[in-house]
Amino acid sequence: MEKMAKWMDEMDAGMAGGDMPMLKPGDASMAAPFTAKSCSVTPCTDIIKQGRCTLVTTVQMFKILGLLCLSTAFALSFMYLEGVKLSDIQATLTGMMTAAMFFFISQAKPLDKLSPVRPHPSIFSLYFFCSLLGQFSLHLSLLMYMYNLAMAEMPPGERLSSESEFKPNLVNSVCYLVEAVVQLSTFTVNYVGHPFNSSISENKGMFNSVRMMTMFLGVVIFDVVPGLGSSFGLVPLPSHIRNRLIILGPLLFVCNFTIEHSLRIMFPAYCPPEKGYMVYTKELQAIKDRKKKD
Repeated sequence: MEKMAKWMDEMDAGMAGGDMPMLKPGDASMAAPFTAKSCSVTPCTDIIKQGRCTLVTTVQMFKILGLLCLSTAFALSFMYLEGVKLSDIQATLTGMMTAAMFFFISQAKPLDKLSPVRPHPSIFSLYFFCSLLGQFSLHLSLLMYMYNLAMAEMPPGERLSSESEFKPNLVNSVCYLVEAVVQLSTFTVNYVGHPFNSSISENKGMFNSVRMMTMFLGVVIFDVVPGLGSSFGLVPLPSHIRNRLIILGPLLFVCNFTIEHSLRIMFPAYCPPEKGYMVYTKELQAIKDRKKKD
């Protein structure tokens, strides 16, 4: 209040001296909902809902980006030294799907009803880092397990060095499919949705992207269309590796979903104490309830 009063005094002094007040570009848009000529507080609740939707979208994009960067950093360091590489078409497809999903995440719309639950206001919270490290540990475990499984199956003569060119082999194919499963799980699990913005099923672009990526992985893993995998630099998977990937992929999603939603319950966003009319209505309701019991 002191800053506001000081700012108004300075503005009045400037206008008295004949100078026009200097307004920042965002002042008008921030003040508009509170100065609207409306008979209700709807403009104020609208800007709160839109602000919460923007905050939730920003925080979840930071988390998704962090998980993808950690997985990519591991793939480009340790896995690269072990001879695991991606073909040009594999890297292009992964980049396009990542860009499309990020774009559709940003298209989420706020819900019509303002939720009493508050979103986490910052990425610097215990919830954020526990969720990030927990999910990444599962991603790393799955990637290393499937990598070792493929290395044990592949003959030593087919293994590539870090300096050799890309050639389709079992290790490259398994690692690419695992990274695609990790990417799909990361986007679907960390999409917040209700009660702040539209869910995945309501966000048609995001829903269709997830569905297309799932269908593509299913077709490639089961080799439904002969020759499709080879066009993407993939080789057919042995039955026991394919079966384990089919089992561990959904299990990864379930474990990540459990970690994410458990941490949201364990570490909710800080909610300031209620005051004013909200406290009055609760006390009034408590009095009415006591009278009914008596």
